[in-house]
Amino acid sequence: GRWAFPAIVLPPGGYVVAFASEKGGRDPAAPLHTNFRLTGDGEYLALVMPDALTIVDAYDPAFPPLDDDLSHGVTQSVERLALIATNAPVRFHVPAADEGGDWTALDFDDALWSEGVAGLGYADAVLPAPGEAENLALGRPVAQTSTLSSFIAELGVDGNLGNFTHTLSSDQTPTWEVDLGSERFLSSVVLHNRTSCCGSRLRDITVEVLDADGEVVHTSALLNPENVLGNGLNGPATLTVDYAEQGGVVGQTVRVQRLPDLDLSATNGQGNGDEPTVLSLGEVEVFGGGEAAVLRHVRTDVRDAMGDATSLFVRIPFTVDDPATLDALWLQVAYDAGFVAWINGVPVAARNAPDPLGPEAAATAEPPEVRVEQFAADAALAALVPGRNVLAIQALAAPGDGDFVIAPQLDGLRVDEGPRRFFRTPTPGAPNDTPAFDGFAAPPEFDHRHGFADAPFVLTIRSATPEATIRFTLDGSAPDADSPVYAEPLAIDHTTVVRAYATREGYEDSPSATGTWVFVDDIVAQDEAATLAAGFPPMWGGTGADYGMDPDVIGAGVDRYDGRYVASIRDSLRAVPSLAISARVDDLFGVNGIYTESTRRGVAWERPISFELLYPDGRAGFQVNCGLRIQGGAFRSHGLTKKHSLRVLFKGIYGPTKLRYPLFGADAPDALDTFTLRANSNDGWQWAAANGQPLYVRDSFGRETMLAMGGVASHETFMHVYLNGIYWGVYNPVERPDAAFSAFYYGGDKTGWDAVSNDAAADGDVLAYQQMLGIVRGGVADLDAWYSLQGLGPDGAEDPDRPAWIDLDNLIDYMLTNIYVGNTDWPQKNWWTGRPRDGSSGFRFYMWDSEWSMGIRSDLNTNRVGVDFGVATPWAALLQNPEFRLQVADHVRRHFWPGGALYVDPESPAWDPEHPERNVPAARFARLADRVELALVAESARWGDQHAAVPYTVDEHWLVERDRLLADYFPARTARVFAQLRDAGLYPATPAPDANRAGDAIELTAEAGMLWFTLDGTDPRLPGGAIAPAAQPGDAAIVIALPPGETRLRARALDGADWSALFDATWQVQGGL
Repeated sequence: GRWAFPAIVLPPGGYVVAFASEKGGRDPAAPLHTNFRLTGDGEYLALVMPDALTIVDAYDPAFPPLDDDLSHGVTQSVERLALIATNAPVRFHVPAADEGGDWTALDFDDALWSEGVAGLGYADAVLPAPGEAENLALGRPVAQTSTLSSFIAELGVDGNLGNFTHTLSSDQTPTWEVDLGSERFLSSVVLHNRTSCCGSRLRDITVEVLDADGEVVHTSALLNPENVLGNGLNGPATLTVDYAEQGGVVGQTVRVQRLPDLDLSATNGQGNGDEPTVLSLGEVEVFGGGEAAVLRHVRTDVRDAMGDATSLFVRIPFTVDDPATLDALWLQVAYDAGFVAWINGVPVAARNAPDPLGPEAAATAEPPEVRVEQFAADAALAALVPGRNVLAIQALAAPGDGDFVIAPQLDGLRVDEGPRRFFRTPTPGAPNDTPAFDGFAAPPEFDHRHGFADAPFVLTIRSATPEATIRFTLDGSAPDADSPVYAEPLAIDHTTVVRAYATREGYEDSPSATGTWVFVDDIVAQDEAATLAAGFPPMWGGTGADYGMDPDVIGAGVDRYDGRYVASIRDSLRAVPSLAISARVDDLFGVNGIYTESTRRGVAWERPISFELLYPDGRAGFQVNCGLRIQGGAFRSHGLTKKHSLRVLFKGIYGPTKLRYPLFGADAPDALDTFTLRANSNDGWQWAAANGQPLYVRDSFGRETMLAMGGVASHETFMHVYLNGIYWGVYNPVERPDAAFSAFYYGGDKTGWDAVSNDAAADGDVLAYQQMLGIVRGGVADLDAWYSLQGLGPDGAEDPDRPAWIDLDNLIDYMLTNIYVGNTDWPQKNWWTGRPRDGSSGFRFYMWDSEWSMGIRSDLNTNRVGVDFGVATPWAALLQNPEFRLQVADHVRRHFWPGGALYVDPESPAWDPEHPERNVPAARFARLADRVELALVAESARWGDQHAAVPYTVDEHWLVERDRLLADYFPARTARVFAQLRDAGLYPATPAPDANRAGDAIELTAEAGMLWFTLDGTDPRLPGGAIAPAAQPGDAAIVIALPPGETRLRARALDGADWSALFDATWQVQGGL
């Protein structure tokens, strides 16, 4: 495409920015947009003179392809000359109404003006009176350089003097800090000592205050040197730094540091191994007033000079030796609320200024905070003279605003151009002076596909980048500049993890590539000694590690089972795909490893990994660099299990921002932000109290049932997991039902969704969820409430003034699923829900962690229909609504009758693999069980003995429980649940109609009452109970001729005032279009 710049004046050294967006905007007063877009693969690009023939510059043959947040262009070496610094001398004056405009000129005489230092301003921020200051640190984000056990940094700002923070004794420079969120006016810092033992450790302390840029603005004297305030192993109750004496300090971060006392001179040689270096704090209080962003920039207070005035003239002289050597001028201004700037009388920048501009003008807008902006001031380059020049600014305050500031800086730039290169930090509208590189080293390639290996081989690694150096590791850690250089092919004769990256001088390093090769015989023989030899530690902090395959299960000649599992273990390890996780061992199992500290949460407890999918049949999987966290609730504890659930996250700091692969099949997203690797904690051999009952599929059955009902639920699979080549067991990868999940299945952008789990917001916030709970708790028993919850008006039509609160059809299927499985570890927890933030549809509810079900803490007769708390609160409230109760009955008729997800043939309810259609839930359960049965041999060998001297195994325990459910639970459960629903008034006494097809006709029958039916897909009953206008009547039996094409028959029986549940079926007759 061709696009012409509009007529604009571009000063020497100036810049113009145009977006290659295809939008075609040419208005000089607005952002410029070309009428073409550059392809991702790169293409020809040229700057051409108006004659359309003369090429000024060109990318020929192509502008190179770019990743996100990269740029490409001419390198510019920029020398910055500070012409006006932050503390430059200034002259200022409050103008009268009749003062002229020549004051911006270079030769104006300002000798009678007041003198000061840039910046100028004032603020309302004052130090609060003693006793009135707010503790600004309470609950704020914190960090410390190391952490012992559970004594995390957050304990220093939780308001509880009964606990404390604690760094590691190996930390020779321990620090703790709190981020106040913005710059505040500080009056004091109080450090509270711990109230248990060891108070002498609060000694040799310094407290620093840092500004928003991380620069230290105040450092205290050494507090309690040599424990002069203590006695032996005692210490002071508090240490205080008082800033009020010096008029306060402005800062955003408070940092506490301890100097080591390696010879214990301050405690007369007393103390354990923590005494010399540990920083331990009971609580840190930071007292002060409001935000003080303005004060950071004020060096000359002009409140008294300005009074009620809103305009201030400022002149700042600066010197330029030779203007001809400057290529650009760069003006930075911190302001509140507006200004106009000139250099030697030439206007160069303005914000929030009226037009025309009078000497007593005021700002036209009041920014919510101090703005700091940079401006190209190249328009004044031609006006510069050798020697003295002047920057003149008319600073504008907002009327009645208690804050005002003007703080300029001016740089002259000398720019030397170099070759075209790539830039990691784009600088549109400014010189290309950020670090640049010539290209990208191509990632290493392995000549053998990762996966299962049956025989030793020699591995060759190469990069497509000429002269690239390849560095690699074999211990799972990411390679770096200190890793060995690949010089010759590697012999791979045992389970091996190879990680490599390519580097070349002047190029950006390639991402690391990883290949894991699994030799099944190695895995079968893996024991504790082999794992320790691979670099894994014997302890996870204070907990003994659990490694190795159990010889009682698969030890040839020494097992308990006459070689039964010895014969099947190799097939077990290939029964499902495998996920290979590779990481630095310390990131997993070191002092601050996420597996060691498995109860820790959040991004601070996320570590970089390589993640591979390995197919046992040799198909191509994938390898991606991403992040890993521990996942879950109670079972994070090593005391419950040493096999923990995991969560995989895709972020730009590790690699791609999404996993672009159909991990969960064609019906699920092929681009994932994150997903969970479930360990099946309650329904696995992870939970001691479950004994031999775990099946590893109970939670899966709940989700699969919701999907079978036609609803939305997390898709899943089963896979083996390896950590640095060490077998870690069978896991259940599953979609995480967060905002991105809802957006994929229901539409919209993930930023437009709330995702709430266990009463906390995973995305968005909980405000709408809490509002919905308030509505249903207030009563929703009438028809209008039923309409309103769905965003409908009293007439049933969509009402833009009524946001939707609940997707009632989804809620009913969600509840029926939980009721059917008898979920007892719910509804107080273990749930997810999502809703568009614009209220265009209501909350949807997603199955999650339904492991206490179907025989575990739940039996054949478990009745959950009446649950009335937690996430079931809307259900319980709506059961008082007649319209909702009939809606539930309609769902029961759909799912409990032939063709439904919970249908069981009452004449032949027993599970019969030859006739799975007779027991639909049992068939679904059996399919899940078949998927994991063989894989669980390996799981049994790895984890079956963690809670039992005689390990749990497939044949002796798993098969017994599976067969018990197939024989006893599934044949009777549907009938039991139907009876529970009927007894709760959720299925009418009047039976629903039934139909049989005979050729091109339907015989519709009703056991009681009169038939009402439609053939247009509408309900023969109106909300509220009236007969629909389109409904046709019929006696107890009627024959309906089907027209050609598709016909949807919907029918109810009406017996007196009692409507039946809905019969709903669709038939096809040949001959239709």
